[in-house]
Amino acid sequence: MKSTTTIAATAALLLSPLAAAQTPSGFEPYTSTPLGVNYNGNLTVSSGALIAQPLVQTLPVISSTQTFTGTHMLVFIDLSLPASARYANSTAVLAPGIGDCRTTRLHWLQTGLVQNSAGVFENNTPATAEYGGPGPPLNDTPHDYAFYLFAQPANFTLPAFNAGRDVFNRSAAARVNYSITAFADVAGAPVAGNYFKTQNAMNNATGSFVNGPACPASLAGTTGAGVSQNGTGGGNGTSGGATPPVPYTGAAGKVGAVSGAVLAIVGGVAFALL
Repeated sequence: MKSTTTIAATAALLLSPLAAAQTPSGFEPYTSTPLGVNYNGNLTVSSGALIAQPLVQTLPVISSTQTFTGTHMLVFIDLSLPASARYANSTAVLAPGIGDCRTTRLHWLQTGLVQNSAGVFENNTPATAEYGGPGPPLNDTPHDYAFYLFAQPANFTLPAFNAGRDVFNRSAAARVNYSITAFADVAGAPVAGNYFKTQNAMNNATGSFVNGPACPASLAGTTGAGVSQNGTGGGNGTSGGATPPVPYTGAAGKVGAVSGAVLAIVGGVAFALL
């Protein structure tokens, strides 16, 4: 009995980061450290919550109850953008999103963030990509919008896959197919995060959106597992002739390996408790 209790306690400890996931489950990069996100002074984002689109159109306040020293940077990104229509007949390397034939769209990139005494992250530098509120396609299923906070390395430069793009304007086409996995390859694993889901406020037949007309073979089967795209492709991931992505083995990928080990332990514990 004692050994069973000990095993159960160990499993609970190991499972706690997974139970408290602050970024979408199964997608890399991953973090279990919460990041405070508040819209309009009265809407605090709960991880994974479905929020009405009109409520998340203004620049949010980013904070944490934990103390973070040094300079940080924030990425806010749509992980559910339909890819097939834009990339039909293309051989571009896909920045994987969540779900089959889904890619990403950058919605905000801010560097130079420093936490003040109240826990709020402030900056004195212009955004690399100004904040743009979510705008998922009409009648598509809810999209996952994730916030990733990274420690900002000295002399930080963007990975090759994302570099050379003009992404400042919120309507910039170069924001599409922006790789958060390549970003983590360079910056390291995120130190905190949060995410929510939203759908087009005008939906009248949610789920009827067609991701097509047909998903190109080069983009089919993407599930958001995460790949390393640093230095591959045509610089912005939108030109042909790019080499296929390779399995992601960066800092966030190591977290995925730990998660797999935990699941194996859980299986053992479940059997022991029967």
